[in-house]
Amino acid sequence: MYRDIFNGVLVNGLPEEWRKAKVIALQKKPKIVDISNFRPISNLCSLEKLFEKCVLNRLAALGYDNLMGKHQHGFRPLHSTTTCLLDIKTHITSALDKKKDILMYAVDLNAAFDMLRKMCL
Repeated sequence: MYRDIFNGVLVNGLPEEWRKAKVIALQKKPKIVDISNFRPISNLCSLEKLFEKCVLNRLAALGYDNLMGKHQHGFRPLHSTTTCLLDIKTHITSALDKKKDILMYAVDLNAAFDMLRKMCL
């Protein structure tokens, strides 16, 4: 049953209902009176999430993993922020052992969407 539905979605595109999300405000900081202390969280349609997972599994079976760089940790099975940090640590310790210089650039995107919202207003 789901196979027919998902194959239809692959041919015809995502239904409009699946694109809608229920948005709730999640409190980031204790000061409730300031609206900037909340961040929007969107709950997507469960069928859309299931469809996305099926497509991801099918792409993985086709070997899409080879298309991504070996340092890509997001959206890959058995990869996470922890494996990313371990990878960085390995590179740093290896360079230090070889007495090489180390340069690292990091970006904190913690409030990136807050800044985007302010720029769009």
